[in-house]
Parts: sequence; structure tokens; C-alpha cells
Amino acid sequence: MQETFQQLMKYIHGMWQYRWYAMAFAWFLVLVGWGVVMLKPDRYESTARINVDTDSLLTPLLKGLAVQTDVRRRLELMSRTILSRPNMERLVELADLPVDMTDQKEKERFLNELAEDIVVKGDKSRVNLFSISYTNEDPKVAKRVVESLLEIFIDSTLGEKRKDTKQAQRFLDEQIGEYEQRLTDAENRLLEFRRKYSGYLPGQEKGFFAQLQEVQTLLSKAKMDLRREQYRRDELRQQLMNARYAEGDAGTNPQTAALDERIQLLQAQLDEKSLRFTEEHPDIQALRRTISELKVQRQRELLVATPDQMESSPYFQELKLALGAADAEVAATRAIVDEYQQRVAQLQELVDTQPEIETKLQQLNRDYEVNKENYQALLERRQRAKLSEDAEETGGEFKIEIVEPPFVPLTPAGPKRLLWSSVVLLAGLGGGLGLAFLLTQIRPGIYNRRTLQEATGLPVLGTVSRVTTPQIRSIEQRERRVLLMGLATLLLCYVLVILFQVSGALTAVKVMVS
Repeated sequence: MQETFQQLMKYIHGMWQYRWYAMAFAWFLVLVGWGVVMLKPDRYESTARINVDTDSLLTPLLKGLAVQTDVRRRLELMSRTILSRPNMERLVELADLPVDMTDQKEKERFLNELAEDIVVKGDKSRVNLFSISYTNEDPKVAKRVVESLLEIFIDSTLGEKRKDTKQAQRFLDEQIGEYEQRLTDAENRLLEFRRKYSGYLPGQEKGFFAQLQEVQTLLSKAKMDLRREQYRRDELRQQLMNARYAEGDAGTNPQTAALDERIQLLQAQLDEKSLRFTEEHPDIQALRRTISELKVQRQRELLVATPDQMESSPYFQELKLALGAADAEVAATRAIVDEYQQRVAQLQELVDTQPEIETKLQQLNRDYEVNKENYQALLERRQRAKLSEDAEETGGEFKIEIVEPPFVPLTPAGPKRLLWSSVVLLAGLGGGLGLAFLLTQIRPGIYNRRTLQEATGLPVLGTVSRVTTPQIRSIEQRERRVLLMGLATLLLCYVLVILFQVSGALTAVKVMVS
């Protein structure tokens, strides 16, 4: 800490030796700086405030599908519209700005400077409120440029609005046509699928498993009916044979006796197997068929043996007719059983594919509903777009309101001479101190025992104190007073410069000179 303090005191002593150089250099910088600030030409700013609906017609139509622009994005769109190269060239013509449009380099430089001097700002509290400003040395030119900018912006914006409307209509028409085709394709796929799997789809009057159960129930009932008809037919055959026995001795010929023995033997086997197996057992069904065939053969033998007697018997004729009807019923019932068996087999083949059918149906329904919703939404938005277009033609939904028109500014907006005068003062003082410090580094001096030892590298045995005489003391006091008076005069000049600028005297002098 002590070393830092000593080093600081060394710099102060050194800079004090060059105080007059610092004072002179500070005055030089300040006077030159203030002169430049005073001579810098005034610049006047003309401003217009407008309320603009920057939302495109696509914005409400595509709400929820497109990202909405924020204030910064709106400001970029405004600036890009106003500061485009065609608008800048048109601005030069409308505002009658002095530039040689035939010189390409001069034209390019002027248009770039013109665009830099135009400022478009947005209002944070009101997103549709914007201000357009332009700064120029001539206040009338500044006002004329802002007026021309408003005219260009209004014309180009309304033109873009109409173009945007047509683009929105064309966009919606294309989307509607595309989704209409998608909806038609989805309807056809769904209709074809329902037609292909009719009766097997969920949500119908009878579902798949309900149909399977119903057909199985009908099959069981048909089998019971078949067995009942077969029993009835067999009973009629038995009655017919009994009737043949009752007709006389002709029914006891050797052929029928052999058949009767076989029938009794097979009947005994059938009774024995019936005790162990069900009616569906193959052996039982085979025995029944054999017995039935033997009975039929016995009836034929009896008819051959006694045809005249049988034909003349009314009872026999009645039994014969009943037997024919029973055979027909058995055949019809067997056909029904076969039909139900085929239907059960078909349904059982679809048991594993039923979940796939339901999943495919859900997918088709979902695709159809999505396309239908999008199609309906696009139709509604096209109708809203048509209403918006009609409203624009009759009165205009889109409006540009000039909140504050441009005017000829009376007071300059720049340069900010108060600020620059203060900066010049601080720069002058800093420059003077900097020059003194630089001189101490270029031409260092010996101020005490420590600096002498550091400069020579030799030990210092002793020092001789300086004797200040009254004459020297008087000279030093006079120098200090002159230095303070120089600083005070500098500050006084700064105050006068500020007052000169605030009072407007500088502007009046420039007007008189011009």
C-alpha cells in the first residue's frame, strides 16, 4: 500500500512539472472541439405517427395453423416495405430531392444515406401504432420526405393487401380441392370396406360373435330337427313293414325272413352300443344306416312278393305316402344342416381376423373424420375470406389512420450540442492530463531520494533539503493562481457555451449568416 502511494505521488509530482503544457493542450482541445460543435449544421426531424393493421388476411384464416407475428416482426415488415429500393427511388421523385439519378455511384450513395436517415419505430403498448421519422438539414425537406413516405406506404400497402387477398383465396381454393379429393377417396375406401365385411363389423345390429353364436344355435336346432325327422321316417318304415306282415303269409317268404334276422341282429348291436356311445358316434350312425337300408330292402321284397295285396290296402297306401313325405322332410332338414355347418365354418375362419377388421375400420373412420373436419373448416374460412373481401370493397376493413401528420420542425433535433460540449470539456481535461503523464514517461525527473536511487542504481548517502525563499514562494503562489484562473476560465467558457446554445442565439446567428 505504501509503495502504491509513493508511486502515485511520483506521478503527481511529475505531471505537476508539465502543468503548463497540460493547461495549454486542454485549452486547444476544448476550443477546437467547441468550434466543431458550433459549426456542425443543424438537423431537423419530421415525424408522422400512423395506426396500421399489419395483419395479413392469411392471419385470421390460418389462425391456429400459423405462428402469429410479434411486434418486432411487424416492425421488420414495416421497415422492409418502406425502405425497399423501388420505394426509395420513388421517394426521390416525389420529394424532389437533389440527386443526379444518371450517376449510378452517386445515386447508390444517396439512396443508402437516405435509407439510413429514415427511422421506423413501433409502440410497445400498441402493436399497430408506428412512427416514421426523417432527419435533414432543411426542415421543409424533412417534412416533404415524410409526407412522401406516407403516400408510398399507403399505396403499396393497399396494393399488397389486395394481392394478399387474392393469394389467400387461391390458397384456400387449392386446399379445398385437395381435401375434397381426399374426402372422396376416404369415403370410397370406407364404403368398400363396409361392403366387403358386411355383417362382421362392430356396431351393427348383430355383431360377429353374436352371429356366430346364433348360427351355432340354429345348427344345433337343425340337427335336432333332422334326428326327429329321421326317427319319424324310421317309425313309418317300421309301421309299413308291420302292415306288410299283417297282409298274410306272403310276407313270410324266405328272403324277408333272412332280412328280419339280420335286422334283429343289428338292432341288438345298436342297443348294446347305445348304452356306451352317443348318437354322434360313427358306429351307431353306421348301424342305423345299415338297419334302414335292410328295412328298405325288406319292404321292396315284400312289395315284390305281394304287390297286388299291398296296392289294394288303404292303410298301406296311407303309410306309403307318409313315408315319402318323411323322406322329403329328412332331405330338406339335412340341406339346412349342411348350410348352417358351412356358415359356422366360415365364421370360425374369421375369428382370428376379427381384431384386424375392427382396427382397420377404426383407422378408416379416423381418416375420414380428419379429412371431413379439415374440409369443413376450409369451407368456413373461404366464406369468411369472401365476406372480408366484400367488406373491403364496400368500406374497407383494412385502414391506415394517420394519428399525427408530419409538420415543418422549428427547432433542430440535432446535433445534441449540450451533450457534445460536455464531452468536449471532459475530453480536453482528460487530454491535458494525458499529455502531462506522457511527458513524465518520456522525460522523467528526480524528485526525491527514492527516484534517484531507482534511476542510478547506487546507494544514496544523504539528501540536501531545498530552501524556499520568500521570492520563490511568491512566484509559486502566483503560478498556482494563474493555473486556477485558467481552469476557472475554462469552466466559465463552458457555461457560456451552454447558455449560448440554450438561449437559441446560435440558431439566430446561423440564420443571419445564411
